[in-house]
Amino acid sequence: DEHFPVSDDEILVLKDKVIDMLDDKEKQLLCDKYVLKKNTNQIAKEYKTTENNIYQKLFRLKQKTKMLVVKVLNE
Repeated sequence: DEHFPVSDDEILVLKDKVIDMLDDKEKQLLCDKYVLKKNTNQIAKEYKTTENNIYQKLFRLKQKTKMLVVKVLNE
């Protein structure tokens, strides 16, 4: 694990940078899950898909977000 000394203000800027690198569907899914605190079943119904599909999308989105965070920190 790499560790970077980052202030709280820098974290907010970096967070916005990472979010800006996501497409609209990814942003919406993150918002539904982590801002609006919807459960996976509710999201699946709204997206007209299965819970398993949402779990997969969230898993891939977490992986992508982690890679983007590292990329932004290394800039």
